[in-house]
Amino acid sequence: MLDDNELVERSLKGDARAFNGLVDRYQEPVYRVVRRFLGNREDALEASQETFARAYQKLDTFDTSRKFSTWLFTVAGNLARDVLRRKKRRPEVLATETLSSLPGEGRPEQEAMRQEEAERLRAAVETLSEEKRMAVVLRYFEGLPLADVSAITGTEVSTLKVRLFRARKELMQKLEQGS
Repeated sequence: MLDDNELVERSLKGDARAFNGLVDRYQEPVYRVVRRFLGNREDALEASQETFARAYQKLDTFDTSRKFSTWLFTVAGNLARDVLRRKKRRPEVLATETLSSLPGEGRPEQEAMRQEEAERLRAAVETLSEEKRMAVVLRYFEGLPLADVSAITGTEVSTLKVRLFRARKELMQKLEQGS
């Protein structure tokens, strides 16, 4: 299996199948990030497609000394922010989808409690500022390392740590107020 940089090099030489390999590899993760940030399936599908179109157009600007995934998530994040600014609406983080994938006991009352908690978390994350919300989605929902989140958001790691700490504190307060 070819690594990302090899696929990029082949794409730049005109191999369309190589870029399709990158799309296949990153289609789902990019969709999940923009879906959680935008909160709307249609917007997320459109933003995902646009992310790959922009990446293809700007592939020659990619610095192969960096990680392709970080560059691609930066493109996706910037595009998602643009969509939000154009629509002037608050995004949703679909915590329900994330939490519903956790293993459960299968009993209806436990599932109902889990869904209620997921809805409360989704609503709380939705109220965060754009910067905090993006950091939370990338770090906790996508599980990206701090260095990658830092590169994607253009934020120093130390600043990002403070932002995540404040976001967690804010979320805890909101969740405690709701109980």
